[in-house]
Amino acid sequence: MIFSLMFERVLNVEDKVQISIAKYTKAGQKAVSEAADEYMKDGEGDLIQEDHPERPYLMKSPDNYFVMKGKVKVWFKWQDGDAFQASNVADYNSFQNILFPGFETMISEQITSDTVSGTLEVNPTVGHNFRESITQWRPKVSETGLEVLEDNTCLVCPMQHERGWSFSNAILMNGESLEILKEGTDCYIITGEELTLDETKKIEPLKIKKLTSTKITVVNNSGTFCKIAKMFK
Repeated sequence: MIFSLMFERVLNVEDKVQISIAKYTKAGQKAVSEAADEYMKDGEGDLIQEDHPERPYLMKSPDNYFVMKGKVKVWFKWQDGDAFQASNVADYNSFQNILFPGFETMISEQITSDTVSGTLEVNPTVGHNFRESITQWRPKVSETGLEVLEDNTCLVCPMQHERGWSFSNAILMNGESLEILKEGTDCYIITGEELTLDETKKIEPLKIKKLTSTKITVVNNSGTFCKIAKMFK
């Protein structure tokens, strides 16, 4: 395990989810799992892993981090015996293109004999409603890593105490509004910028807000785009 990220804030959300926030990152900081047993674990110490029902070489990401702004490199490196091998790269890309058309271009994908990598940059010119992360399904390999490429890249990293949580994100451009639906029994959001709720109330950036009503409408007057992370079970 290689881990040089520094979290400024760690939030325990009703003993259900732990949220770690890294706001003042430096280029070159990394988080690398070098073996499968180093993957994210739940509160009981068990690996959080869900294999894809049709593609056994893919797994649902146990990390569930949100890049709120900035730029990171992500890679997946396989070795002999791993479920994912070089022969799976083409099918992996085809699968991702169904979910995210133009996937390879979106992440500036690079492929070597034992690694597939890409760049996640959050600097949008248009918004989108809630959807799963582009890394929601990832290669099942021994080594996976993330490296910060720009100073002050902001990361929000949830850790599940129990299995069964779902994660999605939306982009709200400056001057736009968005209706956010409550999903599941427990539903929380974190915003990258200050948003206005019900015309007068404010949602502070990088603070947990629990959704108790069936829906809320927020407006972004922050002067820049706002990424919104949602966690629910």
